[in-house]
Amino acid sequence: MPEFSPDVDDLRIEPDEFMDECNVREIGDVIRWLERNEYIKINDVWTDNRCGYDESLLREYLLAIRDSYHQLSSEEIEQIVKIGKKFK
Repeated sequence: MPEFSPDVDDLRIEPDEFMDECNVREIGDVIRWLERNEYIKINDVWTDNRCGYDESLLREYLLAIRDSYHQLSSEEIEQIVKIGKKFK
């Protein structure tokens, strides 16, 4: 990991500055730490940040459905499966 030597009592390291100093392995370590400490779910990270509002909202709802699968009724599951089959 990058090393920063504090020269003053009020040390502030910007996240961009820290990450810019990390190599690929260290960035992976940071991601695993974030996941392990429940700041992110690895499957929640979307690689394309260029999506519009509607697509972003759809992704949010799909993640909510995924995370609440055990609360779905059999009818709701059937509807989701039917929609999924249409696009598979």
